[in-house]
Amino acid sequence: MTLGEYILFLRSKGFKFKEDVIHFVYFGKQYTNASDDVVKAAIEITLKSQRYFDGSFYISLLENFKQHNIHSRKEAYHYIHKLGLLKKTKELNPYLGSSIVFLCLFLKNSNGISVKTIPIKIRRQPNKPAVLIFS
Repeated sequence: MTLGEYILFLRSKGFKFKEDVIHFVYFGKQYTNASDDVVKAAIEITLKSQRYFDGSFYISLLENFKQHNIHSRKEAYHYIHKLGLLKKTKELNPYLGSSIVFLCLFLKNSNGISVKTIPIKIRRQPNKPAVLIFS
């Protein structure tokens, strides 16, 4: 399934993507030179973890996939599970435990704009403030 067909498939399942989101998806694909499979995995992981399409999260995923030489959906999911971003089993309380978020910085330099992503682990415990751990 091509990327365009995948977006149409998601629309048929009820996801509403505005034109700017679709353009952003293709921008991320071109910016990172990612394959359709990797882009589809990044969209899927973004929707699963954020519950909506978060453009900066999506770009951060693609950047991380590029930095770690990830070229397939299987490698993308293996990497994400290794980070602890998506759990293979559901936790009883989704507000407790750990999760990973990405801080996405857009830096302007003489060559244009570059993107720097920093993974941040958030650990939550009952009746205690969240702890941020910078990797």
